[in-house]
Amino acid sequence: MVFNMPQWRSVILALLSIQGLLLTGCQDGRPPLPDLHPVTGTVTLNDKPAAGVLVRFIPKSGTLGDGGNGLTDQDGRFSLTYRGEKAGVPAGEYAVAFSKFAMPDGSSVSPDIQPESVGAKQVIPARYTSGERSGYLASVSKGSNNFDYSLKSK
Repeated sequence: MVFNMPQWRSVILALLSIQGLLLTGCQDGRPPLPDLHPVTGTVTLNDKPAAGVLVRFIPKSGTLGDGGNGLTDQDGRFSLTYRGEKAGVPAGEYAVAFSKFAMPDGSSVSPDIQPESVGAKQVIPARYTSGERSGYLASVSKGSNNFDYSLKSK
């Protein structure tokens, strides 16, 4: 088969277009991120700001994506990130779980250490550490979302 010059250009343009579509559809082999919506809030424990608490939004059936995580600051405020890289989570329904580990002397555990391997203990009551048992649900909608959680140790 012999191609003339205009046909070669068409073939090359078609191949470049296909390559461009393939490259824009993937991010390091992962599917593109869904639409994300900002989620912020506060966590208190026994009516005091709870610092260093990991807040996890666990997607319920029918909600897209992997959920999100956020760590509370000294004032108990958090904001969620998706896959640890982008702010927000997809719209949908989530179970909410809370976790915080501390050493026996009450000191913090470095985030790069597996807490149980150094004798750290969970300081959040067990009923809040599992999204299904915590009793807290969140309905994330398009736009900004704010949720405040009041945990009790007894």
